[in-house]
Amino acid sequence: MEIQLQNRTFFPSIGGVEQYLESVGKVLEGRGHQIKVLCSNHSRNLPKKETHNNFNILRHTPYLPLPSYRLRKLEHFISLNSSKTELVISRHPYYCLASTNVLNVPVLFVLAAAWPTIMSYALRGQATKHFAYKLLLQKKEYQIEREAIIRSTQPVVLSRMRARELAEYYKLSLSRFKVIPPGVDLDRFKPRRRDEKLIESLNLPFKAKVVLFVGRLSAEKNVPNLLEAFKQTKHQQAYLLIAGDGPQAGELKRMAEKLNISDRVRFAGWREDVERLYSISDLLALPSIYEGFGHVYLEAMACGLPCIGIKPDYPSVKVATEEIISNGRDGFIVPNFVSEIAEKMDILLLNEEIRKEMGESAREKAEYYTWEKHVDKLLENFI
Repeated sequence: MEIQLQNRTFFPSIGGVEQYLESVGKVLEGRGHQIKVLCSNHSRNLPKKETHNNFNILRHTPYLPLPSYRLRKLEHFISLNSSKTELVISRHPYYCLASTNVLNVPVLFVLAAAWPTIMSYALRGQATKHFAYKLLLQKKEYQIEREAIIRSTQPVVLSRMRARELAEYYKLSLSRFKVIPPGVDLDRFKPRRRDEKLIESLNLPFKAKVVLFVGRLSAEKNVPNLLEAFKQTKHQQAYLLIAGDGPQAGELKRMAEKLNISDRVRFAGWREDVERLYSISDLLALPSIYEGFGHVYLEAMACGLPCIGIKPDYPSVKVATEEIISNGRDGFIVPNFVSEIAEKMDILLLNEEIRKEMGESAREKAEYYTWEKHVDKLLENFI
């Protein structure tokens, strides 16, 4: 069977949605299906056609950000390249709606969050663009994604929290959404020996205790609170390793300087070898206040790291931490207060036995989350 994966971006981009499609496609390809990926030539210098991991990738030129125009162009592009497609897995509202308009096959729409909300977070700090988006595009894109959800064969979300948000935001029945937690690559993400070369390259003491953050440096990740909490920790020889990039990068570096902790904070930028970072870290602290699921928690837990996350407080804190972390067993879930984050970091930094026990429990839990299970549930009514 030819199965089509869709998103605006794909390889060589390495974000969460791209990794999701790569992981699902890998399972499907291993089961004998042909995988075709439709996406945009988002960097403008990629080939229109390419083979990657036995996936056939087809790229269109970027379209102007005019909703009706973009839909028409996508309908044409999808029609031309779907003659043998029997199932579509879409991660983008425009691609999903265009597919339902021109194809007569099941279309599964896997949502990360409400698209207008994603765009609002992405444009925070860019006042002119944010205002223009709200004025010109937000209402239309709300209509497009709502229609895509309604017309798709099955809308899928990765957490119960996200199902609740989308049902309320789009005024739809909660039962419309199917909740399927993602998987994690247990061969790639597993406990490893500390990577001495990486420690040296990051200018870290070999035996240093390391708190790790992995994610986009943007408002919803709540990194300023993490920096404030790290400043308050009693373990003054610990280091904070921040892996990621984004619109707040410069601001966060200046904040670390202002807090007088820049000598103990390392900004590692985007990393494709994030599993190496887990190997040199003692815990993950991800204080996000808005997450579709929080796949980074699963990666860290699979590597044997206890995690610290923020307690859901709907609607101000929309996260799925309580669906992933068992508080006090494989990590901690805390209110969004700097003092609470600092306290739990100290517990894990100063108590090796607790940290080890929680890390072992974290790995045990992560072993439940496989991509094979995710794909089985995703396709149980279609293949």
